[in-house]
Amino acid sequence: MNCSKCNAEIPEGEEQVYLHRIVCEDCYVRETEPPKACDVPRERSIN
Repeated sequence: MNCSKCNAEIPEGEEQVYLHRIVCEDCYVRETEPPKACDVPRERSIN
């Protein structure tokens, strides 16, 4: 089976369903947990 987003081959049992489409784990994570902006001033104050 192939990912409907990136067309990568998905091993059986590792497919994810996102918005009624079969996607690989990498695409699923990218869609459900988008990158967050870094809070540089806060990071500097902690260190």
